[in-house]
Amino acid sequence: MATMSQYLVNQSLEQPGPKVVPPPNAPQAVVFDRGIQRIRVQIRARERRPNHILLGTINHCDFRVIKPIPVHLDVRGDTVIASWRKIDEFGTGTSSSLACDDLGHTIAELYLSLKADEPRLGPDLARVWGVLKEHVMHRP
Repeated sequence: MATMSQYLVNQSLEQPGPKVVPPPNAPQAVVFDRGIQRIRVQIRARERRPNHILLGTINHCDFRVIKPIPVHLDVRGDTVIASWRKIDEFGTGTSSSLACDDLGHTIAELYLSLKADEPRLGPDLARVWGVLKEHVMHRP
């Protein structure tokens, strides 16, 4: 047989039943004017992809662009080619963004490679190294 204290504990643990809440006094339906109006919307012609852009960032966490990189964009079939003509490097992709991203990875790899071989660089690669240091900074 249950004691009175057990009965009171069981009663206080029970949750109240659901409560019906009456709807607010706001209207239940809104009627709109069914008239159709035609409006003219001018649609701009699709703009051409730019041929040249200034790249202000590369997608590599250890590098920072300190001077914008002039990039030439070219389309060949379904491929976009982003090239930095001053150092003869490029990246490819199916869009301008992907091509610039690929170029950024190429720039990062080239930077690390030239930095490691700096004392042994010939005149052409020393020029490329100078251009890279002018535009990109490595943050290890």
